[in-house]
Amino acid sequence: MATITLDADTQETAEIVSTMTGKSIDQIIEEALNQQLRQLNRKKIDAEMDSFLRLHEELKKQYFGQYVAIHNGNMVAIGENFESIVLKVRQKFGRVAVLIRQVEESPMRTIHFHSTRGRPTQ
Repeated sequence: MATITLDADTQETAEIVSTMTGKSIDQIIEEALNQQLRQLNRKKIDAEMDSFLRLHEELKKQYFGQYVAIHNGNMVAIGENFESIVLKVRQKFGRVAVLIRQVEESPMRTIHFHSTRGRPTQ
């Protein structure tokens, strides 16, 4: 367990939130850090997707059908299946956000679905 020192204003804010939510200050800080990490990971994956789109034509020529991992704008791993790429990435980079995608004809997947909304009931 680590010790975190808060300035007086932040300590007071944490105590107010603790009172209002019934959660401990440790829980509040942990939840806030996890939420911040999720937001940062989403932004990173969006940026990695932009890189995947930029690299797609070249990836398609060399790695069609394989899985690739994109980290910090570069392809950092290739594999035959999703699980092998995850293992490679975790071993090399730890638990950081990395985009893993299969290289297909189109860089974006099209999903078709049929809705039952608006159909008459029988």
